Amino acid sequence: MKFLIFESKRGFTLIEMIIYVAFLGFLMVWIIGAMVRSSTIYQATRAEREVVSNARLALERIQRVLAEADDIYTPTSRFGSVNGQLSIFTSSSAVAGHTGSYVDFWLNDGRLWTKEEGQNLLPVTSPSVKVSSFFLENISQGLNKDAVKISLRVEYYVSLGAPVASTTLYTTISLRGAY
Repeated sequence: MKFLIFESKRGFTLIEMIIYVAFLGFLMVWIIGAMVRSSTIYQATRAEREVVSNARLALERIQRVLAEADDIYTPTSRFGSVNGQLSIFTSSSAVAGHTGSYVDFWLNDGRLWTKEEGQNLLPVTSPSVKVSSFFLENISQGLNKDAVKISLRVEYYVSLGAPVASTTLYTTISLRGAY
């Protein structure tokens, strides 16, 4: 009786090699797709965080200054416009030799700015975001007590086109200095 002895051949056949390459190709496409999705989600989350943070900090700064204000300076304030300007008179941060000082907030070239009398011009929002609306409404509460309703829209752009993230925050602030 004769036995057939098969010799073991080492290596891969062409079909095995094609299967392995196809499997590795699908695996790489899936991994790269997951990484791209993960990066996109991270960028969107970062953009949302940036717009909300800038809008919140801007409104907090305006609220802090406006709450201490004695009066709204209406000749230079611009109400009812998306490109608003708020000018106030306050005695809490008076320049030496004066009874009070003026503080202005306005929108220029997509950024919110502030200027206090006797100090330098300061940006309120970062250059990474664009403020598209700074809408102000003067509310007279009677008995010479004023309030300001503020609508602030902040957007984040990656390139030309639609914003990646945007938020609109609203607040109403009463002048406590007028009480």
